[in-house]
Amino acid sequence: MAEEAARALEGGEWTAGLRVEPAKPAEDAPLLDGARIKVSFRSLSAFAERLARAAAKGAPRNSAAGSLKHSIPGSGELADLVARYIGGQSVAGGAIASLVALIAVPILAACSKHLGVGERRAWSRGYCFLCGAWASLAESRGIDRSRHLRCARCGSDWVAPPLRCIYCGEPDHRKLGFLELEGELETRKVETCTTCRGYLKSLATLTPLSMVELLIWDLENVELDLAALERGYKRPGVVGYSFSVALVDGSQADGAF
Repeated sequence: MAEEAARALEGGEWTAGLRVEPAKPAEDAPLLDGARIKVSFRSLSAFAERLARAAAKGAPRNSAAGSLKHSIPGSGELADLVARYIGGQSVAGGAIASLVALIAVPILAACSKHLGVGERRAWSRGYCFLCGAWASLAESRGIDRSRHLRCARCGSDWVAPPLRCIYCGEPDHRKLGFLELEGELETRKVETCTTCRGYLKSLATLTPLSMVELLIWDLENVELDLAALERGYKRPGVVGYSFSVALVDGSQADGAF
């Protein structure tokens, strides 16, 4: 399924007709809070069908409506549309959440491109300034090892203080730590916080990962998640800030704005 999402990102099928009409969100709210997004439901449904075919088969069918509403808040119409295609496929129960999350990725990444806000320096929170998802990766970037937080839902990039938990804001270095994999030479590790028991995957890199690289890296480095979970650390959930958007069907003549 990750390959299908990567293909959608590289192919530009979402960027062509997507438009975003932003609102004026509160100071601590993501930029998409209250926005109207025009996207082709026709292209989206075709993408959902391809993802469903790529998912594991032979398990009970599931409706993705509720999960999609969580992935893109306020998207009831879109959830109903996608649920019809998911319902026609035999998708493994464990794969449905990943499938729904991947449906949201190209839309949100295209919103970032359309608004021209891939990177932002003045943002001190641990959730994404564009889509509200918790950062999925901390990049220790360049020669100076500046700490950048990355969102795997939309690809956004923002600078963060080097010693602070992204979830609870804990700044005490005695309560912050790392889990390192043997032989990794600090290339990959897990940032941990004993105050909230949260964790965040971390990667040393000279240049920022592209959106496709970020998505694949996050999915391929599950052993880091397992190492943290085995020691009692956890992530608080997908969304750090819940908000609403209005999705408009750009396939229809009356969908323009």
